[in-house]
Amino acid sequence: MGKSRVTIELAPWVLAAVEQDARDESLSLDEYVERALVDAHFRARLARAEPVEFTPEEERLIRRALDWQNRDL
Repeated sequence: MGKSRVTIELAPWVLAAVEQDARDESLSLDEYVERALVDAHFRARLARAEPVEFTPEEERLIRRALDWQNRDL
């Protein structure tokens, strides 16, 4: 999937803080901002989602999958 270019204006102190955060995570500024926007997008979507009821077994399987996904590589 291709990417699109956007232009945003930030206060100098915000840009400096974001650049430092990107360096701290060994990411380019583009990568850091893209990840932050994706995270914000999914948080907003989840906030609007209807609650889902899981059986205890379903919840256990979901937790195992999430633990596996978030493991340190």
